Amino acid sequence: MEKQHDEQFCRPVYLEDMRALVSVYRSGNKTNIRDKHSASVAANTVQADFGIPLAILQEDQQIIGFARAVCVEGRSIEIHTCFDKKNVDNVSKRKLVLFSEEIFKQSFGDLCEAEILATDITILVRWINQWN
Repeated sequence: MEKQHDEQFCRPVYLEDMRALVSVYRSGNKTNIRDKHSASVAANTVQADFGIPLAILQEDQQIIGFARAVCVEGRSIEIHTCFDKKNVDNVSKRKLVLFSEEIFKQSFGDLCEAEILATDITILVRWINQWN
């Protein structure tokens, strides 16, 4: 675990975190949705941009954000973040991304291809949507 400030720290994602991550993802996506139908769909499902969660940012024993590996246009893998509160500073965001990149390298190495990750994301998203 990597300490950030006095109250915030990064740690790897555990399976038991999934409900909280889905909640953070959904609350983070609400601000980007303009029409009611899309908002209704987003409130009940996760999409491929949920990615493969790698690390979380925790504050006072509560998950306030997470970083995930996403497949961009089937060609590249990027680390994206999602937060449930607006006042996460840039230093904390950057530390979360760097921590997640380390976890990704440890877990997948340099051998992970975007197509394989996209398939894994599809399987995870399908599982989450059935489970919710």
